[in-house]
Amino acid sequence: MNTSKQVNAMIGLLFVFLVGTLLYWLWDVGFSIAGLEISSRAEDAEERQILKNAERGGEVFSLNCRNCHGMSGRAVQESLMLPGLPLNVEANRADDPGRRMELQNRFRDTIRCGRVGTLMPTWSEDHGGPLNDFLIEQLVTLISGATPGLDPPDDANAVSQRGWEMATEDANYADLLEGKQLARAVGPEDTVQVLTDAQGLTVDSLVRIDGEVVKVVDAPPSSTLLEDVSADQTELPVDRAGDLFRSGDIVQVASERMRVVSASDDTLRVERAAEGTDARGHRVNDTVFEPGDEILVERAAFGTLGQEHEEGAQLYAGPLEPPSGPLTGEAGIPPCGQRPPIAAPTPAASPTPTP
Repeated sequence: MNTSKQVNAMIGLLFVFLVGTLLYWLWDVGFSIAGLEISSRAEDAEERQILKNAERGGEVFSLNCRNCHGMSGRAVQESLMLPGLPLNVEANRADDPGRRMELQNRFRDTIRCGRVGTLMPTWSEDHGGPLNDFLIEQLVTLISGATPGLDPPDDANAVSQRGWEMATEDANYADLLEGKQLARAVGPEDTVQVLTDAQGLTVDSLVRIDGEVVKVVDAPPSSTLLEDVSADQTELPVDRAGDLFRSGDIVQVASERMRVVSASDDTLRVERAAEGTDARGHRVNDTVFEPGDEILVERAAFGTLGQEHEEGAQLYAGPLEPPSGPLTGEAGIPPCGQRPPIAAPTPAASPTPTP
């Protein structure tokens, strides 16, 4: 290569280097051209951090807060049984900087110190709760859509909603009743529901299907063997046998079916190898269950509304019961300098009749 070509190649490489450096600098600091705003690398990183804080706030909320405020933070909009205030509302995601700071301070103080005279407890480690300051800031980000101390995101509503989606996803994952779906569609008043698997559901338990909660009134009973049993044993040690099974019932252990002769206390007397199955030995803690795929339910439980549900709808364990007390500050010194709750007035004594 002659000298002229070498010089031209070096000039070309230098030009590419300078252009690349300029583009990197523009990306690093951000710029605006023809009305188009190009955010800087630092701004992009800050937006990602705020979004991550909201998602982590959703996880913290799902673990600690949903039994009062609902799995999606809508409280009474989800169920009339929930005592907490709705948190997933647009009014909590203010655009005005002063209003946003005011709301964030209120959310932080309420989470840290609770609210005297209500069921809202203290969550801060400083006051005996389980949450450190960083986790509390993540909850504030979830509710307000912005992280205190950082520039607000372009869309606080989108940030907050992503956090609430994470809270719902975490709740569904924790409550999933694996393998249990509706085998048939049901209307809003149908009380008999056919499932792909009805085993393990207990009477009086709550089950969530879509946005409705149902209460189990009747379901195939199940229990466990208290000891190993042999293939020819007809008296089986079964936990709570007398409460769960009746003469004539068909029960199953593993692949073997048996006909119940009688049941009392923890003893189940059976005819082995019923309905063409083979008798075999079974181990302690094996499940003893009544085959069946139907449950009887009370619809629209836990303050929810009856709905139609499609075939294949997933079942989840019902909502956590909200606390009934004690009220914060009811005993001892109220946290964070709050005033003691106002005692209910004592009814005035009836005047003594004049003789």
